[in-house]
Amino acid sequence: MSIEITSEHITALKSKGWISVPLGLTPRELLRASDGARMLEEKATELNYPYRRTYFPSLIIKNTAAVEAPFNKVVNNDRVRELFLRIKLGKAIKSLLGWNEVFLVLSRLFTMSSRNYLGHWHRDHEGECWNGDLNALSSVQVAIYLFDQPGFRILKPEFDFNGSKPIVPYRLPKCRLPQMLPSNLYDEVPGNAGTVVFFAPGLAHQGHSVTKRLDFHMRFSSRPNDMVARTPYTREDFSQNIYQDFWVHRDLSESVVLDEISTIPRIVEASTVKKIINDINYYLPVLNFYKSVKSSGSVVAQEHAGVFRVSLFANTLYQSYEYSYSI
Repeated sequence: MSIEITSEHITALKSKGWISVPLGLTPRELLRASDGARMLEEKATELNYPYRRTYFPSLIIKNTAAVEAPFNKVVNNDRVRELFLRIKLGKAIKSLLGWNEVFLVLSRLFTMSSRNYLGHWHRDHEGECWNGDLNALSSVQVAIYLFDQPGFRILKPEFDFNGSKPIVPYRLPKCRLPQMLPSNLYDEVPGNAGTVVFFAPGLAHQGHSVTKRLDFHMRFSSRPNDMVARTPYTREDFSQNIYQDFWVHRDLSESVVLDEISTIPRIVEASTVKKIINDINYYLPVLNFYKSVKSSGSVVAQEHAGVFRVSLFANTLYQSYEYSYSI
């Protein structure tokens, strides 16, 4: 079995900007795939793989946020290869969006720990290249869930800047702390084991978790360049991994030599002081209080006070105590 796209899926994506579809795996295949993801994370840690990222480094726990370029032969394994060989992801994207070709321009395995996490509301489009048109997407983002875990929040299109009830501006407010939106303005996208989520990169979305996270996060383009970051790639920059039915940027390929990767930054070890501050703030959020005070008087905070609210307890032990609200 593989991912099966129906006309209902196509209609739903154009309507709400995201869909969740079964991967088409048997229970045994899903178990092998989830083991493969665990093995990949463990290998990256064991080898001190240089292409990782950390949002909140800690002295107490290993809190690596993601493994970048996870298909590199240095960290990849046969169980992950089997997953992509079975699900036929490129074929699914062609069926869903009507593309002739599919190009992978971003790939990572999110590996966050069980510490509470809340990201910023953001759009994965730079400049003015997102026009809000869900009927002709030239890029799409994909989340592959192999474990039951929190998914993410995504803005309902009718409340976006060009929607029927525009409330959220194109340029989202910048704040020192993550912000909350009224719960009636967004969908909670589930992270159900054995599913894949397709969504429009330009729709504002926010990651969050309260449990261990382990999911593949990928972005695809209909042409050999990154429509989101407007990166000047050419067709010569792409090849194919034998187990994947889509084109892959050279830095994301299985065979690339690590020292030749040029578009992905290497992880930088945080200072001990920064780790201590993060650990203290997680249990006693004094840094969050300070950031909140610094942000409260800004023009941006005042302009969007009726829609966005600062999440005072974001990325702390008390994150779940913050209440949702509607307008």
